[in-house]
Amino acid sequence: MTNLDLSKRFSAAILASSEADLINDCTLGGKLTLFQTGRLLCSYAPFEFVNEKARIVLVGITPGRRQATDALLAYRRSMQTGDEKTALAVAKSTASFAGAMRSNLARMFDHVGLHSILEISSCAELFETARSLVHFTSALRNPVFWDGANYSGQPKINTVPILEQVARTSFFDEVRQLSSALWVPLGASAEIALQMAEGAGLLENGAILRGFPHASGANAERIAYFLEKKKRNDLSSKTNPDVIDARKAGLRAAVAKISGSSASV
Repeated sequence: MTNLDLSKRFSAAILASSEADLINDCTLGGKLTLFQTGRLLCSYAPFEFVNEKARIVLVGITPGRRQATDALLAYRRSMQTGDEKTALAVAKSTASFAGAMRSNLARMFDHVGLHSILEISSCAELFETARSLVHFTSALRNPVFWDGANYSGQPKINTVPILEQVARTSFFDEVRQLSSALWVPLGASAEIALQMAEGAGLLENGAILRGFPHASGANAERIAYFLEKKKRNDLSSKTNPDVIDARKAGLRAAVAKISGSSASV
């Protein structure tokens, strides 16, 4: 089933619903269900668009309710005045890594010099004037819920057959389309999905930039330490500075290696 086939399957239900309906329940009472088994529910949201010209790909775990709602609203509004392909692109751009996550990501990327590789003044441009350089995606493209709550990575993707199958289909398809891009996993589940792609021979190790703290506001202390805005002695017991230091050193080394390779071309 192609991207547009899946969109067309659910577009009538989305367009027939009001914005209030979508805000109240991003699954539309089950009308958007892709599959349900045991404690798992996967619901459709318009995240199919792939920016095939992207030089960097940001990978999360799965869209949450807020992102799903934002995407559905943007898709519905765009479909009222435009075509389906445009609506999918608008939905993806509007909802992916929205809010404070964008500023956190930009600051962390700039901190290790990623903006230099991308030849922009700041990675904040990835969410504004340089959107053509970035693709946003998730290990599980459509929103997955566990016991009604956003799926948070437990149990792990590669230990649940249906989730592993989802990752090996839709996610691997995106990897194939963007195999020459840099891939940035945001969180352990995204790393697992990229390890699976790497193991399948779809990506080389140097294409994956591992080690950034998750950009969620709930991770504020780790982000602050990564950015050297908070001192080691001021950290709570929940934050391990040695791990963050090691990962940041690895990221800087990887960025320096990429920069060196680019300069020698």
